[in-house]
Amino acid sequence: MRYYITGATGFLGLRVVNDLLKQGDDVTAFVMPGDKGVDFLPAEVKIVYGDITSKEDVNTFLSGGGEGSTVIHCAGMISLLWGIKPIVKKVNVTGTQNIVEACIKQNMRLIYISSVHSIPEKPKGQPMEEVSCFNPKLVVGGYAKTKAMATAYVIDAIVNSDLNAGIIFPSGIIGPGALTNSSITHMMKQYIDGKLPAGVKGGYNFVDVRDVSSAVISLCNKKDKKGCYIIGGHYVSIEEFLSAIHRNTDRQLKKLNIMVPRWFVNLFAVPVYAVKYFITKETPIYTRYSIYTLGSNSNFISDKAKRELDFSPRPFDETIRDTILWMEEKGIV
Repeated sequence: MRYYITGATGFLGLRVVNDLLKQGDDVTAFVMPGDKGVDFLPAEVKIVYGDITSKEDVNTFLSGGGEGSTVIHCAGMISLLWGIKPIVKKVNVTGTQNIVEACIKQNMRLIYISSVHSIPEKPKGQPMEEVSCFNPKLVVGGYAKTKAMATAYVIDAIVNSDLNAGIIFPSGIIGPGALTNSSITHMMKQYIDGKLPAGVKGGYNFVDVRDVSSAVISLCNKKDKKGCYIIGGHYVSIEEFLSAIHRNTDRQLKKLNIMVPRWFVNLFAVPVYAVKYFITKETPIYTRYSIYTLGSNSNFISDKAKRELDFSPRPFDETIRDTILWMEEKGIV
């Protein structure tokens, strides 16, 4: 099969590329000019350079496709800020619109990587399942709002323009190969290096990147499957997250038992990290939005994906153990 992948140099995209190559598929990657991540793409991958926000570039990228080909739209920009950054909206919304329009024109199937953040939040503890209505006014945070806008556009195209598409909604993606500037990788590094003074009360639903990729590949292979699929892993508190790091490394780490209330972090730590980021550009572990997320309802239900895509999240400890080994191999810690 022939696949066209955006965001191919990213955390999830690169994993999907390698998994497709393993099953003998033909892969073409859409890469931004100057993206240093292109060096990590396997030699078998055909590369087309362009800007996802340019309709002309996207049309050129998909010009060799057509019926029988599939586009996997992994490209996106994550933001931990509360408001909407114009560049984030441009990449996440305009970029997705360009991909959708090109897929309709070329009669290509689309697998869109959305996010659980785009799903309207239910009261704490209530199960969060797939929905069909997406509205930026019903979600919190700039990133979530842009993903809701983009997802709504894809849904509209499915309903009104006969777009053949499936949508994946991963929870918090972690695992080996994680971007070194991500907040989770930064937190792990700080803890392993003995520089994390305390944790934060709260937690989130985390899923292994390898399991997300498997779900994407499964949806690609099952041509009759369409619609929305939540790909969640395990709810893990930050305290348990740090404990998992502690028990899955041979290093003599100090066990962190201090978990600071979220209100305290918002009041004192968030402003400090904001100033530090402004000066050093070092990824902040805590922002107003990330602290909100740790207290949000992340009881995501993946029963549909388990039933239709054979999705099966691996144990959380396995993810942490493999991530630590990868960080050690790469000299990150």
